Amino acid sequence: LVTAAMWALTGNSDLRIEGGAGKTLTKTDVVNDYAKTARVRLEGAANGVPFWVERRVSRTKLLGLRYGVGDEERTLADSRLTQAAMDADLGASVAARIAFHGQHTV
Repeated sequence: LVTAAMWALTGNSDLRIEGGAGKTLTKTDVVNDYAKTARVRLEGAANGVPFWVERRVSRTKLLGLRYGVGDEERTLADSRLTQAAMDADLGASVAARIAFHGQHTV
């Protein structure tokens, strides 16, 4: 559950992977053995403005990536475009690097 927020923001379970420290969780790993899909929804506020992010996957593919800021949904037509917009609007990748670190970064 701790990495669920990072997964919602970035689609990755562990940022150490970029440094060659191991293997990230796959979509199959994320989906419960007794379920067909996995979904996480993160709600919060950045600079006092509410936001939400929702990511859904099956065992084989991304089913949906949606997000909104304030009262406006800002999901784009393609998940890559949506992720880029989330990075620009929310600083999603920066927030994940700041908030989720461990001893490997020391």
